[in-house]
Amino acid sequence: MTYNVTINGAEYEVELTPIAAAGSEAGATSSEPGQWQCTVGGSVFKVNVSSATAGTMSLLVDGRSLEIRSDVVGNESYVVVDGKRYCGTVRDPRQRQGRRALASIAGPAKLLAPMPGKIVTLLVSQGDEVEAGQGIMVIEAMKMQNELKSPKAGKVQKLPATEGGSVNTGDVLAIIE
Repeated sequence: MTYNVTINGAEYEVELTPIAAAGSEAGATSSEPGQWQCTVGGSVFKVNVSSATAGTMSLLVDGRSLEIRSDVVGNESYVVVDGKRYCGTVRDPRQRQGRRALASIAGPAKLLAPMPGKIVTLLVSQGDEVEAGQGIMVIEAMKMQNELKSPKAGKVQKLPATEGGSVNTGDVLAIIE
């Protein structure tokens, strides 16, 4: 998976690859839980990820331990690494074209669960007006919290998701019209 990440105004391309489990064949889909190879600007790191507490992750990056948590102040999202706050955004290039195309289409747009997980926080209510790209909810999957954003500007017509509820891949989490 490759992501475009902006931290404090600097842009990076980050590639994450699961590390194959011991005894699995090359090219197999099995991987060690939480074990990743991370490539940033040509530098390669081995990263072990685990959930420390709700909203906090513990990372072991090439033997160095880091505590990571998300923080929201007003409308701004931050990542806090070992007590230092960074302003940042993460973009998945695979979703850019789809979101742009959907934002320009008239009629309702469905926000679907990209993976199985648990809804941690609802950021909007049914009937709220939202902008394209505005956070709708936070879901936790594989010990990582992900903010799901509105695919288009409009009104939250339906919000069947509930805080604490479990979701499966493809479940309708919200409908924006």
